[in-house]
Amino acid sequence: VFDTRENLHIVSQAYDSVFATSYTHMKSKYRLDRKKHFYLANIIICIYLAEIDKESHIRVRWEEEGVSYYKLEELVTKVLESWKARLDEENNFAEDWSIAIDEIYEIWNDDFSMYKESKSGQIDVQRNKNTRLGFIYEAMRPLADQKLIINNVRELRIIPKVELYERLDFLYHDQNRYWEIMDLIQETREGESHAEDYPDQNNGL
Repeated sequence: VFDTRENLHIVSQAYDSVFATSYTHMKSKYRLDRKKHFYLANIIICIYLAEIDKESHIRVRWEEEGVSYYKLEELVTKVLESWKARLDEENNFAEDWSIAIDEIYEIWNDDFSMYKESKSGQIDVQRNKNTRLGFIYEAMRPLADQKLIINNVRELRIIPKVELYERLDFLYHDQNRYWEIMDLIQETREGESHAEDYPDQNNGL
């Protein structure tokens, strides 16, 4: 239990806690059919956190604008593609990071289509769970249920709340594993950006 100036947070320990959320509980509540879906949902949340967990002056913008579903889908796709390429070069990459890269890469690319529009031209992420945007909705539901984000399904935008930043500042920022994953995601994104800025000269670009 910890409190801030505005809120009281009650959270369980990450390990050895009777209150910790099990995969079985997550499966029944959030329609995570297989453990691979559970792994992918956690990676999506981590990529979202890496996008919004910035310095205070940048956080204000995220609190106002949020991250669009399309932006998050793009980020997830690029990160997974980069990790898969790295795994092909470094056999121990997935094992070293304890990330089921092959499994989550496969279901993201093979099991989910991009999105489906209704007859009115709208995208219903709450019903179309077999799409990437629909799975992003499911992945972010635990944060929405804890009132840490505003999951605006009409504008397809995920807005972080003050409560989420409090949870990050007072809890996750003290965990080495959190920073390791954040650094890995940031390193991956910087590598992608560098590759775009300096394309292969042999291709004549």
